[in-house]
Amino acid sequence: MNLVRLNIGGKTREFHFGLGFIGKMLEETNTNMVDFDRLKIENPFKWIPLMMYHSLVYACNRKGEEVDFDLYDVKSLNIFDLWYERA
Repeated sequence: MNLVRLNIGGKTREFHFGLGFIGKMLEETNTNMVDFDRLKIENPFKWIPLMMYHSLVYACNRKGEEVDFDLYDVKSLNIFDLWYERA
């Protein structure tokens, strides 16, 4: 499955991680899969939130919804809090 739904701040957000998302993200970050994998390993604190951001944007675009967040919003998410909400 390439779709994850999380409740963030009382709103269900969709993260799409399929081929369409990957292609769009590579295009937007001006990179390729080999370089992206290397960059992600070198600095995961930059590239993982960036990947999550592009995944959320891609999901909004697919559904025709307004993007009401920015990269800084995604970087400020506390993933551990999200995990505990679900547990």
